[in-house]
This record gives sequence, C-alpha cells and structure tokens, in this order.
Amino acid sequence: FEWLRQWQVQGLLHADLHPYWHQPIQNLYNSFAALELRLNQVVTCLQNNTWNNDITAAGATKVVAVDMYDVIIESLEERIKSRKIWQSRLSDSVFKSMIPARRPMAFGIISSGSVVCGGNSNGNKSISAHSSSSTMHQHLEVLRDNVRNSRASFIISSQEDSTSNEELHGVTVQNHKKQQPQQFSSARSSSDKKAKQSKRESKKKNKHSTELISKQNQARLTKKEQKKVPSNWERMKISMK
Repeated sequence: FEWLRQWQVQGLLHADLHPYWHQPIQNLYNSFAALELRLNQVVTCLQNNTWNNDITAAGATKVVAVDMYDVIIESLEERIKSRKIWQSRLSDSVFKSMIPARRPMAFGIISSGSVVCGGNSNGNKSISAHSSSSTMHQHLEVLRDNVRNSRASFIISSQEDSTSNEELHGVTVQNHKKQQPQQFSSARSSSDKKAKQSKRESKKKNKHSTELISKQNQARLTKKEQKKVPSNWERMKISMK
C-alpha cells in the first residue's frame, strides 16, 4: 500500500513522466481492493462468531479464534498509525505553493471514488480511472473498536458456557442448605429475612456487574496488550511511591 501512497503524493506530472507504471499501479489498486473486500468478510465472520457456532463445531479451537481477533486488531492498529502519518504529510503547507499537477492526486482508495493512474499536466485524467466499491475504510478506529468488542463477547461467552454447569450446581447446593435452617428459625420474621436476602442479592449483582465490566475490558485487549497491563500488585507498588 505504501507504493500506492507514494504514487498518489507525487502528483499527475510525475505520473505523466512514467506511463509504464500506470498498469502496475492499477494492478496494485485492484489487489488492495480485493484485500479490503476480504477484510470485510473476515470482520463480519468475527462479529457473528459465538462460542457455540458452526465454526467451533467444525473443528476450530478457542486459541485459533482468539488469535484471529488479535491479528485483525493489531493490523488495524498499524494501519491507524500509518494513516495518521500520511494525513500529516498530505496536509503539509508546502503543497499549496506547488502547481496543481505537482500536488497529491485524488485516490479512489482514499476518497471512495476512482483511482487515477495518470493524466496530463493540465489535469485531464485521460488514463483509465477504475472505480470500486471495495475502498478503504474511512473510520478505522470504529472498525477496530467493533472487533475489540466482538473479541470480548467471544471470550465472555466461552467463559460463561464453561462455568454454567458449575454455577447451576452451586445454586442447587446453596438452596438446599438454606432450606434446612428455615425449619428452626421461627424467631425471625419473614420481613427481616426478605430484607437481608434482598441486600445480599443486591451486593451479589453489583459485584457480578463490576467483575463483568472488568472481564470485558480485559477481553478487549490482545494477548500482547494484556502482557503490558500491570497487575494489581504492580499498580499498588506504584501508588505507594
């Protein structure tokens, strides 16, 4: 893609001097457009993915699935950084002092329009312009965040599925234990019991909600990013300094 950027930034006059590059640039654009289309397909697959779907049943594992999320997230992060660098270059005031033919060309991958492989110094874009619906995503940050959220949903759903049986067994045992003392606790009023039970349930819900938010935030990070996140002990040591 850097080749396409370099071609864009050098302007139409440069393109006129190198007509033999027109077709290779067109081929690069077509290849990049195909990659963008495939990216859309992969992201859609990841967003629709759940722990119990046909993909997992067909033989995919949790590790492979999570790694796929991480690869896409890391790729988008790199593209976001690269785009910011190029946006800074293209907004350089030096281009205002140049004649239009020397200024960066409009590029279909960037502007959701047509890719201009060449033209002439008068701005007549006579060399083929190729339009495609597979243009670059305009909002990479939004796309990255969506993939992160999908990763978190996948991780949380897999954890819930693996612990659902244990939680169900725990509730059954807990209810059984609660039924025994009820036969000998006639001194307590029904209202007191309900108030205490409601308070316990409220605390339990708040704790569960806090833990879920923490898990979701952690699950949005890739494996590499999670290794950089300091532990509770490290954060405590920092706060003590």
